[in-house]
Amino acid sequence: MDVKNYHAYRKLFTLAFVLLFLFQAGFGAGYPDQPVTAPTVKPTQTSTLPRPLPTKSPTVTPKPTSTPKVQTGPLPTPFPTLSDYNTYVNSAKIHLSQLGYLEQLIKFPNSAEIYAKLPDQWQLKATSSFTIHYTLMDEVTSVTRSTSNRDILIPSLEVYINDMLAASFIPMEGKDQYYTFDIPIAIINREDNKQNSYTFSFEFVDDRDYFCDYNGILKIHDDSSFNVNFDFTSPILDISRFPSPVSQNSSIPETIYIIIPDNFNGSDLSAAATTAAMINRLNEKQIVFKLVRESDRFGLPEKSSAIIIGTPARNAFLRDFLYKPGTGSYIGMPSTLGSGNRIYIPSASRYLADDEGLIQLMQSTRNPRYTYMVVTGNTDASVERAAMGLASPPLGPVGAGFIISADYKMPSFELNDVVSLKTLGFTSTTYYGYGTNSYSVNFYIPRNWMMKEGTSFILRYRNSDNLDETNSSLAVYLNDQPAGSIKIDVKAPGEKEVVIPINKKDIRTGWLNTLRIEATTDMIRTCVYNPRAFLVNIQDTSMLTLPHSLITDPKELSPITQPIYYFGSKPSVFVSMPEKPTSDDLSALMSFSSLLGALGMPANVYHVKLGNEADVNAVTGENILVIGRPSTNPNVIKVNEKLPQGFVNNSDSLKQKVGNTIYQIPPGVSLGILEAITSPSDPESGLTLISGTTEEGQGFVYKRLARSPINIYELEGNLVFVGNKTTNAFQTGEGSLISLDMASSNVTGTKVALEVVPTGVPSQATAEVQIVKYVSTVSVENPVSQMIGQYLLIGLLVAGAIVLIISLTRVARGGRRS
Repeated sequence: MDVKNYHAYRKLFTLAFVLLFLFQAGFGAGYPDQPVTAPTVKPTQTSTLPRPLPTKSPTVTPKPTSTPKVQTGPLPTPFPTLSDYNTYVNSAKIHLSQLGYLEQLIKFPNSAEIYAKLPDQWQLKATSSFTIHYTLMDEVTSVTRSTSNRDILIPSLEVYINDMLAASFIPMEGKDQYYTFDIPIAIINREDNKQNSYTFSFEFVDDRDYFCDYNGILKIHDDSSFNVNFDFTSPILDISRFPSPVSQNSSIPETIYIIIPDNFNGSDLSAAATTAAMINRLNEKQIVFKLVRESDRFGLPEKSSAIIIGTPARNAFLRDFLYKPGTGSYIGMPSTLGSGNRIYIPSASRYLADDEGLIQLMQSTRNPRYTYMVVTGNTDASVERAAMGLASPPLGPVGAGFIISADYKMPSFELNDVVSLKTLGFTSTTYYGYGTNSYSVNFYIPRNWMMKEGTSFILRYRNSDNLDETNSSLAVYLNDQPAGSIKIDVKAPGEKEVVIPINKKDIRTGWLNTLRIEATTDMIRTCVYNPRAFLVNIQDTSMLTLPHSLITDPKELSPITQPIYYFGSKPSVFVSMPEKPTSDDLSALMSFSSLLGALGMPANVYHVKLGNEADVNAVTGENILVIGRPSTNPNVIKVNEKLPQGFVNNSDSLKQKVGNTIYQIPPGVSLGILEAITSPSDPESGLTLISGTTEEGQGFVYKRLARSPINIYELEGNLVFVGNKTTNAFQTGEGSLISLDMASSNVTGTKVALEVVPTGVPSQATAEVQIVKYVSTVSVENPVSQMIGQYLLIGLLVAGAIVLIISLTRVARGGRRS
């Protein structure tokens, strides 16, 4: 082709392109715009990691011959939450979602783990099983398998329970497949599994794929279930096993009733709050405690454990039923009741001293599968002492009774310059396989600490030597701020130690700090992969160094910016309650003490006073909790002027003014409030108020505190508004806008934006920004203009087509002449 023909063809192609464009534009215009649907964005989900188990030595056992059961079946219906422990009879189906796990995605070759702790008195039967609901997605088809030079085989899924092989099978391809295997008898043997805990490891591996031909993902759905069949065992009545047997210390929710005298006093409530905090501090899952007057005990469920609190002289249930004069030992009590309602200890052949407390266990008189724990003494002070004794149960077996002596002192916990992870509750943990695993440790820094330079984390770890050094690392975060990251030293054998400096500014005083350790392990590409051949172990001898000085000037102390965390600074809590507490007031006390225990705070002892028994303005050396409203608790009035959000005089209504900022709340709306300030008489202590504009609003607060799991970060502020559905916290002085979810008899679930207006400055409405969408000027309502436009375009297309034909003819002839 010469140059002349080349330019002619280029012109023809250009003309054809223009005609095509005119055609699309002409016949595509004039139609009304179609609505555009935005893509759906799914919310990000996070899973809660289970509590890691102590390092264990793997157990080598022969492969069990479990019988495969139904491979396909209907989709199970997962429960939204687990039922209460008291509702189970002899079986339970526990879904992964109920244990806090999302679906597990295992990309070949890799593994995944889940953890469950069953109630202490459940003895599993051999008929217990696990059902895996899975979907296998891979790139292997019948075509690729037949045309490959090698056979591409689907890998097997191996399931280990507590390091013991429980099942191994080849998954079936496709969606919604099921496989059920029995739990091996050796695993459910309580002699070897005293904690009744189970760690399931799912390993998607293949020891035949030498060339890495397979590429697939196994998804274990969150409705996969642990199918438990069990027998109840009798409770072991030994105080050294506390919190068992009154609590089952498991992943299953529990409700425990606390029976107090009808004419209860502050000492009874002190013992109840202290006992609840001690139990939740040691328990696997936060327990719900309900206070019940002894005359209301007949309404309690038969299947329930209970804690009986008070002296025999004032608790009629304890005196007249459990303690029948001279017959206490007959019904299982380790003590009897002598003359003058004094407690007699047969095993010691003496009466209990008036300054001694007593803890005793017995089987429930209504159902022998459940337990009564009695916290008592001959005086009110001895009842409180008995509850304090639960902070340090005896180490060896002592039986069903335990005397707390008069010289007993609470174990002190003081954070020093150097503290080990073991002291903070961490246990040496081993992670297998490749991927990223993390563990968090919480610790409280008092408000009167001033951090110095030299703060660091001494990390001690061990690892296998077959990791990929390039991509294997250990990272340390403090309060979500990266402190440092180091490569795992795969060449040096044995235990390693590395010092990671910490910026002292990342440590928050007067706050619960979180240290997170992330272990990322990778491997040199290997096709025959065994997850247990790759490991990294974090030692509990790792240490935090916290050099600091003490602040002596109260003006230099950090402000209290959260209503809960600062309670970790002192072991004692002073509680002011209404003179005649309602059920909601009592629930608020139990919710708060249970929460502090569940957060792992240092052991808290509660001292409760009712009404005007004490003035909070005179309390020193203790953090203070005030429960009630101005109309019910006189101490609220005494601190009203110091609160970030005060109440109107002689009213439960809020002033609706914070600092120089005012806002408005619709009339008749119930609202709960949490407020935190420095203690009136002790600058090193704090005061938290649980209150509300109505009894209903105050109830919103204790329900929020009782929620499990609680999102503690929603309470980060010295002023927290709690509605029926939402919680909003902010720091006073910041002028933050708040949206509240309120509820009352006439305003339920209504979302109201508080109008925050600086004093003396008129509010200005923010102009609404609208995104204008382009709309064609040709519409279906004007068909004449639409038709004229289309006719003109058709004429242009016809004329262009004639020109194109003539040009093609001329070019063709010219081409032949050349």
